[in-house]
Amino acid sequence: ILLMEDDQEFSGLLTEVLILEGFSLAHVLDGMEGWEKARSQDFDLLVLDIMLPQMNGQKVLQQLLFVFYIAMLILHTKRLQ
Repeated sequence: ILLMEDDQEFSGLLTEVLILEGFSLAHVLDGMEGWEKARSQDFDLLVLDIMLPQMNGQKVLQQLLFVFYIAMLILHTKRLQ
C-alpha cells in the first residue's frame, strides 16, 4: 500500500492500523514524492489524499491513470475548527 497523506496525525493512525492488520505500507507526505514512488515501485493499493502539497491528489491521479492500472482509495477529509 502506498499512502499519500500530509496530515501526520491522521496518517500515523492509519499506518498503525494497517500495519497491525498485516499490510506492508509506504508513506509519503506530498504528491510529487508520491508520484515518484508510485512510478518506481509496485503497489496493490494507493490511498490518496486530494489536498496534497507539491502536486495535488487530482494531478497525481491523472498522471497515474495514464500510466498504471492500480486500485485507489481517495481521501477527502475536512477538519472541524
